[in-house]
Amino acid sequence: MKLPAGDYYIGDPCYVLAADGYPDDRWSKFCNLLYDHNKQREVTEFEGVPMYAAGTANGDGEFLGTDNFAYGVDAGLIGIVPLSLCTDTARLERAKEHALGRFVTFTKEFEAESNGEGVFYFDDIVINTGYMDEEEGEYDYEEEGDDYEEEEGEEEREEETT
Repeated sequence: MKLPAGDYYIGDPCYVLAADGYPDDRWSKFCNLLYDHNKQREVTEFEGVPMYAAGTANGDGEFLGTDNFAYGVDAGLIGIVPLSLCTDTARLERAKEHALGRFVTFTKEFEAESNGEGVFYFDDIVINTGYMDEEEGEYDYEEEGDDYEEEEGEEEREEETT
């Protein structure tokens, strides 16, 4: 999708859209846009303002962008949020102070999207939220815990007990 030039926050939207104190009706409304019958989808508008957010490939963590910024994620989301939506000044200042995302000014209209497999594109900033396979130097989009090798002899032990 195309977003207009302006000032934006890039990172997990929970750091700038949620308010201190729970329950937070505003954050709940945002989350309700993300889920439809337990299926996660993209958010392209919130409170009438264009923005973009979607789920990461592997939930929470820290993901390095091509801009060499480490994007921390606590709500399983990466997004680009216009600062006009960041109305809680205390949360906004905390996000800046603790580098919980990047604050960027785009001088022209730009693309904001993901490929549906956890790679996010915000103009020339790319954030890949898959796990890096260190041996092959490629990202693995399956659950990190799913990749394991049985120890030698483990299969034999299982056969002996049955």
